[in-house]
Amino acid sequence: MTLFNNTSDPGKMGKSGENNVPKTSGSPEKKARSGGKLFLVVLIVAIAGGIALGSYYNRMAYVKSIEVSGNYFTDHATIVTKAAIPINISPDSISFIATIERIETLPYIKEAMLRKRPSGKMEIKVIEREPIGLLINGSRHQYFDADGILLPVIAGKSVDVPLVYGLSVSSAVDTLKSDAFQEIRNFLIIAKNDVVAASTLSEIAWTKDEGIVALSTENGIRIVFGSINLAEGIRNWNLFYTQVIGVRGPSEFSTVDLRYNGQIVTRES
Repeated sequence: MTLFNNTSDPGKMGKSGENNVPKTSGSPEKKARSGGKLFLVVLIVAIAGGIALGSYYNRMAYVKSIEVSGNYFTDHATIVTKAAIPINISPDSISFIATIERIETLPYIKEAMLRKRPSGKMEIKVIEREPIGLLINGSRHQYFDADGILLPVIAGKSVDVPLVYGLSVSSAVDTLKSDAFQEIRNFLIIAKNDVVAASTLSEIAWTKDEGIVALSTENGIRIVFGSINLAEGIRNWNLFYTQVIGVRGPSEFSTVDLRYNGQIVTRES
């Protein structure tokens, strides 16, 4: 009988056991050095990116172009010239209030606003005055708005508004303020919001004896509105035009007097 005698060296078994244990990828010191290098690279990239971004915004902080919006009567070049904003200037060097005040000295400009875009664009937005009538005073023809500001007539930019007579204005005046103007202004504002009145009244005049007198677009009917209740007069004209003139025709009448409460006095042709 043969006996199996285990003659394995315990020391060798220990070494063999050690060989079966997985080895780590590196020491803690190596890991620390590797992480430090990665942080340094990220820091350098971040600094470089920050410098590039700062350089971009520094360039864009300057005014590169000027854009105008909201204008019709006043051309782009006139507004830009009046604004007097140099290209490639820092916005910190611009007095926004002074620039706005300069732009608002232009006849049609009622309000101006400035805004600097990050792209380097300076935006000028304007609100223009809206003519409500064309003043005829001898050879002088000028639009005016609801504030009484006289506005120049610009070739190619006419406005369909009533012709207005009876307001005496000296050449030195740039704003209408008289009581007669107040009556005409109130009348025009009311008439503008009435579909019939807005489309059928072509000429308006103020007279001392009769107040507001208008001529119709069709057949030149003389319409007397007076000075007391202009809103009611316009309502009565609306009714009379749609219910009577619309049926019989404008050629049947020469005068319509709306000054009397509860009645309309007419003169037929």
